[in-house]
Amino acid sequence: MRHRIYPFVILGALVASGCSGGGGTPHTATSPMPSTSASASASPTPSSTPTATPSPSGSPALTGTGLYVAVPYPNAITQVTTTLTVPPEPPATGAVIIWPGLVPCCSGSPTNPTFLPINSGTLQPELTWGQTYAPTTQPSAYSTWWISGQYNNFAGADTGYTGFQSGSAISVNPGDTLFESLTLNGTVWNEQITDETTSESTSFQIDMLGQTQNELYLYMQGNGQNPVGAVTFTNTSFTTASALSSASACTLSNAGTVVDDTQSAPTLSGTTCSIATITLLPAASPVPALHNRAPAAAVRFPQPSLPTHLRTN
Repeated sequence: MRHRIYPFVILGALVASGCSGGGGTPHTATSPMPSTSASASASPTPSSTPTATPSPSGSPALTGTGLYVAVPYPNAITQVTTTLTVPPEPPATGAVIIWPGLVPCCSGSPTNPTFLPINSGTLQPELTWGQTYAPTTQPSAYSTWWISGQYNNFAGADTGYTGFQSGSAISVNPGDTLFESLTLNGTVWNEQITDETTSESTSFQIDMLGQTQNELYLYMQGNGQNPVGAVTFTNTSFTTASALSSASACTLSNAGTVVDDTQSAPTLSGTTCSIATITLLPAASPVPALHNRAPAAAVRFPQPSLPTHLRTN
């Protein structure tokens, strides 16, 4: 089945159509960076806001593809688990990121009263090829895939919740299986990543102060190149505060360029939806970069292409 194309929106100018105060659209905020990188932040509370690095000249080609599911407020997602198989190494150029992620707001009614003041950010364990602005010590460019738990927010201005935040990075190899979880404990979200092949692990925690997370994305993006081959997530599950109406409400929808992403039929048991296999396919060709509407910072990955009710201008 072919899917409808929705335009990309570059990070930094996010105004949501469905949430009071703006924001409410999922996005990532990573891009190629200079070889030096800041130390990781992985404390139970938000770290100080990282300093933005000046924007590289020019605009790279941007691609993205993925699936998402929305759980409208007052319901919310409280846990996500999935296993990601590390794909082959791409060419030594550009950057690729692959992630499951959670964002707050903005599907349906009523408007989410927990959305502000933090605004729209993304909780995302991020598998990366190349180097990005994540404030953590990163492997030498193109020496290996690497992964860290992250929170990225370029829509809001709430102190402690802007810019890039990251846990420590671990190196991983093609074929490794990565168990990734995002779990809410009180008001603190914990991102846990374990390489089941090597037993190495890393984590990241952030107190979201009761802001609900209402949308789950499984996504991959390329900056200057396409991801190489299909990306497979297995044994994916997400738990909600209240049970969904049926298994059909667990079904993921397209949130990217025109590709034939696939998923197994979901099942629903109590408050947990499960999907055995999700396969994301790279776009056939890079999507031309749009004008960088962000303030002077990085040339960033765009937010995912969104369904009509979530689109920004």
